[in-house]
Amino acid sequence: MVTVEAGGPSTRAGLLQGDIIVALDGNPVRQLDDLFRALRTLAVGSAHTLRVARAGELKELTVKAGERGS
Repeated sequence: MVTVEAGGPSTRAGLLQGDIIVALDGNPVRQLDDLFRALRTLAVGSAHTLRVARAGELKELTVKAGERGS
């Protein structure tokens, strides 16, 4: 399980604790490794679409790739 840090980049992107990321730019995310592998290819500052399952509904969020924190 991955947590969403209050005030961190995930919350600024609109993610909430309990969201399940199911796709990034239309590509399925079946495992956390799928997401991490895709994130490594994104240019900092580029915009992307995340599809998340939230409370039984699918939502789309537009997010901007940032630099990975320490």
